[in-house]
Parts: sequence; C-alpha cells; structure tokens
Amino acid sequence: MSTSIRNRDSVDAGLCMNSDGSYVCALSADDCSDNMAFMSSLELETTPDVHGGDCKGTRKTQSTRIGVCNGENFSCASVPELCDSDLPLFQASYGDCTVKNDNVSGNSEMQTKYGSCRSSNFPSDGNKSCFWSNDACDAKSSFKIDDNCTCDKVRVGGCQKETDPGVIHCAVSLESCDDTSKFLSVVEMKDTNKDCYLCREAPAPPQSPVSPPAKTPSSIGCSIGEIPNDGCSVCGPGMCVTNNDAVFEFPSQPSVKCGDLENAGLGGIIPLNQCGFLPGLVKDTCGCQQSQKNPSSPVPSPVRQPTPSPVRQPTRSPPGAQCSMGEIPEDGCSVCGPGMCVTNSDVVFEFPGQPSVRCGDLENAGLTGIVPLDQCGFLPGLILDTCGCQNSQENPSSPVSSPVRQPTPSPTRPPFTNPTGELPPAISAIGNESKSLNTPAIVGGIVGAVVVSTLLLLAVTMKLRRSKNTSNPPPVTSQNGGDYA
Repeated sequence: MSTSIRNRDSVDAGLCMNSDGSYVCALSADDCSDNMAFMSSLELETTPDVHGGDCKGTRKTQSTRIGVCNGENFSCASVPELCDSDLPLFQASYGDCTVKNDNVSGNSEMQTKYGSCRSSNFPSDGNKSCFWSNDACDAKSSFKIDDNCTCDKVRVGGCQKETDPGVIHCAVSLESCDDTSKFLSVVEMKDTNKDCYLCREAPAPPQSPVSPPAKTPSSIGCSIGEIPNDGCSVCGPGMCVTNNDAVFEFPSQPSVKCGDLENAGLGGIIPLNQCGFLPGLVKDTCGCQQSQKNPSSPVPSPVRQPTPSPVRQPTRSPPGAQCSMGEIPEDGCSVCGPGMCVTNSDVVFEFPGQPSVRCGDLENAGLTGIVPLDQCGFLPGLILDTCGCQNSQENPSSPVSSPVRQPTPSPTRPPFTNPTGELPPAISAIGNESKSLNTPAIVGGIVGAVVVSTLLLLAVTMKLRRSKNTSNPPPVTSQNGGDYA
C-alpha cells in the first residue's frame, strides 16, 4: 500500500577500499575488485571520520563510475542487459562513464543515458519509466537505452536498515547494501514514503522576475485613447484610472471622484505644468494601471504627457541635531509648524518645476513675515524631512519679543497670481454627496492644494532676492546644534 505523502531522495555512493587505505567511490560491491572491501553509504554515515566519507557528497556520487558496453555500439550502460550482444561485453566501472556524464564521445557535457520500459507499476510516469535495471519492466526484453532517461529521472530501490525500518538509503541493487540492511526493489519502495532516484532532481530553469500584484483586481482594466495637446493623464504617461467612483481627498480641499479628475485632465482643465504632480498622489486611491489600447478613442491628437522635474531625496538631520527659536512676531510663523524649527539650514528644498530654496532662508522668510500667515500652514508637511524639523529649544536671547502666534491655515485660500499672471482656479465648497459636482472648480481646488506651496516657494525666493539688495536689518535666524551540479 503506497503512502499519500512521498519524499524524493537520491543515491549516495559508497566506496571500494584497498588494504593500503586508498579507495574509489562506488555504487555497489560489484564495482570493487577482489582485493577491495565495499562500504555502503549507510556505513559511511554511521562510521565517524572514515577515510573516503566524502563519497556521499552529491558531486562525488554524480562523478562515480558506471559500466560500459564494449560491443559494436560502444556506450555507457548501467547493467549488461542494455548491451546489444549476449556475449559478456559489459565492463563495470569504466573510467569515461559516470553517473551523470558520458565522456566516451569526448564531449564532457554529454549526459549519460539509461534504459526505459513500460511498467504497469508506475502508470503516473506515462508510457515508459526510466530504471537502473529491467527488474520492474512488464517485458524485460523491452528495456532499452532511452535518450530521455538522464540520471535525475532514473528510479532505483533502497537499502532499509533492519533495526530501524524508517532509515532507507537509496541504492541501485542488492550489492549496494551492507549486512545490517535489506534491499527494497524499486517496486517495493512504493510501500514506503520515499521515491528514490539515481540523481537529485534537476534545478528548475531561471524564472523571469515577477511583478508585484496590482492593488486593484486583475479583472479591472482601463483604456485611454490618444491625449490632446492641451490634456494629460492624471495617473501618468500610459496610465489610466480604474476606480472611477473612488473619492480622492486632499487636506482642507473638496473631495472629487477619480473619474471626474481624469476627465478634467483629458479635457485640458488641469494645466500641463501642474498635472505632473498628481500621479504620486492619486495612484493608489484611483487604482492607476497601464492603459489598454483603445483605437476607438475620439481624440485624434498625438499623445503629450508632461514630465515633472526630478525631486531631490530628503536629507534627514543627524542624530542629536538641535535648534532653538525665540518668540515669533505676530506677522511671522514657523515653517516647520508650531513649536518646531529647522535643523538642516543649509539643505536645499526643491519641488518639481519650482525654484530651489535653502531651508534656513525659508525659515527666515516665515519669521520675518514674507510668508503669508494663511499659507504658512501648508509648509510643514512638505519640508519636515528635508529641513530636519524638530522641537525648538527655548532661546531667551532671541531678539524677537512679540507674543507667540502660530497661524492655522484657513479652509479656503485667497486668490493670488502665479508666475504666468493667471489666477489658479477657485475652490468650490461641497455641501453633501447629493449636491451636483462642478468638476472644473473641484479639480482646480485639488490641483491648487498642491500648487499653492510651489507658488509660495517662488514668491519666497523672489522676495529673498529682492531683500538682499536693500539695507533692511537681517531677519531672525534659527540656531543650529546640533548542491545540484
């Protein structure tokens, strides 16, 4: 009766040892000459520090010699039955024939071939099974060399330890076992939990890297036609929204459905120089995926997708870095947030498509009132890591004596002029979900929430440059502290 859970195992070689201690690895006693003693793989395992114990290694087993047919068809063979002639032309343990490689042809990469036959005992193998010998064949005379039978496919028997039946070493014949074990044929092995083969299973071919699964169901797809010159995909080049009804939200701004946001991008409502910021914000919520080609798209214009400027990776402040700040004047604010100050004053903060600004200059602009109070509240979330914002240490020597006042950003943003002289879209309040959506206004609000900070940086740098040409006193500054082969 066969067991339900089976383990694959392979042959370990024993050895033939001379009286002087020299040895050769061997699969059975038949491979030893008369003046040599055979040690099975089981004996090698249970005899500590035995000379020749390395024969049990995979490489040694695979390079162990097998026999050869010396007849007209000179070839490697496991048993005499594979030779064409009835004459005793089989020679055991031939130098150029090993378990894995057939070197008779002169090609060291040629694998040794073994015999196969039909066996009703192994229907799962198909029409034929690969064996060491013909013992399991339905018709023993049908056992012939098969080019598909390499050592990793050849079924063999095993040596079972008599005092511990659970210990079985894969073996090719009765002569592979020692006096403490009995031989189980390849058919008898079916009543154990082990399948024995001549060699270990060949390694699987290298697999191509597998992309991580998309967060949206695999059955969900999206398609988008060619994008007009004044339009863009909010998901990024070649990408489109799959979660049309999902609601995208941004702090202090109206919510908007992902489908409406995508339509606004395609319809040119979102300015091209602002669209590049959206993919990183909406990709998870809106289920952005690679677009399937949609030849029926009504938009004939060529694809044009803006590419945002590269963003410098944030530089974290070193451990132990400190900063201190005095009381903040009524018209000033801390760009790091209430009770926080900059530790990385010389680090440059960058935002795609906008001028760069040093964290120290940005902090000074906030303290001296250059940054409007109703806009200062947007900055902490943007500069926290880059500028190394940390809790401020009290600094009584600060020259600013006005009471502390930190602004809270208002829910709506007063209009301001961007560098092109155009006003960004106004934000429309949404009462409830049943209220009809004004897509252009809502989308403008969402984009404006991102753009307000970038326009702010431009204003700050322009004012800082102008202030350097005046005789105004310097602003308040923060203090830095701171084995198959």
